[in-house]
Amino acid sequence: TNLDGLYFNGYMDEFRITKGQALWTADFTPPNNPDSPPATDTDSDGISDDNETTIYGTDPGLTDTDSDGIDDGDELNFWGDPGYLTDHDGDIATYPNNLLDPDSDNDGLLDGEEVNTYGTSPALTDTDSDGIDDNDEIDTYLTDPNVVDTDADGLDDGTELDYWNASAYNWYDDDDADGLENIVDPDSDNDGFNDGAELIANTNPADPLNFPAVAPEGIYIQSNTTNGSTVFTDESGVGHVVTVNGNVHHEAFGLDTAIAYDGTGDYLSLADHDDWDFGAGEFTIDLWVNYTAVPSDDSNGIFGTGTWPIVSSHRYAMKISNGTFQWYNPFTDWADTGVVPVADTWYHLAVVRSSDTLSIYVNGSETITADCTGLLINSSDTGVAIGRVTTNLDSHYFNGYMDEFRITKGQALWTADFTPPNSPAP
Repeated sequence: TNLDGLYFNGYMDEFRITKGQALWTADFTPPNNPDSPPATDTDSDGISDDNETTIYGTDPGLTDTDSDGIDDGDELNFWGDPGYLTDHDGDIATYPNNLLDPDSDNDGLLDGEEVNTYGTSPALTDTDSDGIDDNDEIDTYLTDPNVVDTDADGLDDGTELDYWNASAYNWYDDDDADGLENIVDPDSDNDGFNDGAELIANTNPADPLNFPAVAPEGIYIQSNTTNGSTVFTDESGVGHVVTVNGNVHHEAFGLDTAIAYDGTGDYLSLADHDDWDFGAGEFTIDLWVNYTAVPSDDSNGIFGTGTWPIVSSHRYAMKISNGTFQWYNPFTDWADTGVVPVADTWYHLAVVRSSDTLSIYVNGSETITADCTGLLINSSDTGVAIGRVTTNLDSHYFNGYMDEFRITKGQALWTADFTPPNSPAP
């Protein structure tokens, strides 16, 4: 690869490396001899008769050997070589390769239907990883097999199906008579609150008279959009303006997108507002974070509402300090979760005030509590920075991905260990 000499002088053709398969184990007639007449392709499927017979095992007289709706040549191009040899459903004894297997993931859909009609993966029984097989989503539940949360109500389709199956109601009921079955209806009782918000608030998504007592969010920023977008919207219904600073953008992550920060000058900012001042009332701040690299001590802010130097005794923040997730407020001081994050792992963080107790949860488990009897927890009137620890200091930036950032004023969403909602993990 580096010596300038010993060069080949002549002609080459048909160079191929096949990993995972010994194509010949005895003397053979070499295929595709360049001196031979053009290869015969009787069925015009894009693969020569010789290669169909000696390599792929397909029928040179049939354009689509396995009758799955994809011509043999197109199917070979789709799977690649040696990808066509990968057994996705454990039936290699019956179908030696995917060119011969009409349903390569055994989900009840032909490979041609998945590729040409539904856009699903013929290698995955559950393309969107929502807990429901592709065929069941299409034929039974009428959900989208490519979208984790078909009705965008804050619940994965599988989670929603499990909820309805365990409740006194049914996934196929239309409780608000709007023509939508519950599993594809974002607000199944038409009370103005999405089903996901109702489950968080422990209200009944099928009962229009049982709904959250307060608006479910003061700010809600999620990433469920196109790769590279720099548009960030408050989806709480309040309509706060989200300002992009630096290079913050939505980036493809797994089957969806996440909010990407590069650790240098990237953050989102919110102007000062009463929604960030909680006083002595209940509140919840929660979000998902995933670090690109393991942060060193004090190197990564997550969010903050104060300035440096300090101009107000009121402020709060969350960052990595001494290697662990920690929350800060001057009246409760540093609250150390003791959790040391590692790279490329999603963590759900939640700071909750319920009555006179402040609790911090990591991945739904309570890690530390603090007494906040009579304490006022407010911002410093300089807004909120998401992605660094202060609203003004050009340092302590977050490096990695975030999603589902939310501030809920007036409500403690959790008062015991819980399963974090809306995980961005694939």
